[in-house]
Amino acid sequence: MIYSENYDKEMRLKLSENLAGKSYSRRFYLAFGGRPVSNYSNSQIEKWLEGSVPVSTDTTEVQNILYLKESDKKGFVKEIKAEHFSYEKPDNIATNDGKYWQILGEGDFNKFSENTEDITRNLYFSFRLSLDDISDGTVLYQIGLFYDTKTKTGSSPTKSLLKFETDTDKYNIGTFVAVSNIAPVVKSKYTREVFDFVLSF
Repeated sequence: MIYSENYDKEMRLKLSENLAGKSYSRRFYLAFGGRPVSNYSNSQIEKWLEGSVPVSTDTTEVQNILYLKESDKKGFVKEIKAEHFSYEKPDNIATNDGKYWQILGEGDFNKFSENTEDITRNLYFSFRLSLDDISDGTVLYQIGLFYDTKTKTGSSPTKSLLKFETDTDKYNIGTFVAVSNIAPVVKSKYTREVFDFVLSF
């Protein structure tokens, strides 16, 4: 059978949408790497605060994982032009790669019809982090995205974060997706952070 270019593009897009749809039902987690601030010198902290250091391209893990946070929000998104974007619109988001997005749908993937325009090949995840569960003086300097993480038995559902108390608590962290070094977050009672991701399939 001979496939036209347009047909081939349509098939690739449909495959991408199907992968995005299947991934939508998975549980995504953000892992935070860091250490107590007492482990670092003032010069190290000052250097970090000047800006984030790019992560190594061959990194396959998050160093010294302390906490794990499940996504608070996820949905299908489509890319939009800068002139159509507004921070005042609750369904508009901007990612740090300079792209702008509109959230099309959230909730249970089964509620979406296969024919709906709300299913795209782009998935959006938001991790809204309250640091109430993080010890004062902790520096978070690296984040990693995972899915299919197995949560520890007995973890409190009321906690916004799953904390690793010891190395033996580092159970199956799941399937590694991406890692990034961030400008260090030094815990204080005023600290609130939001991390947004868009994965394209």
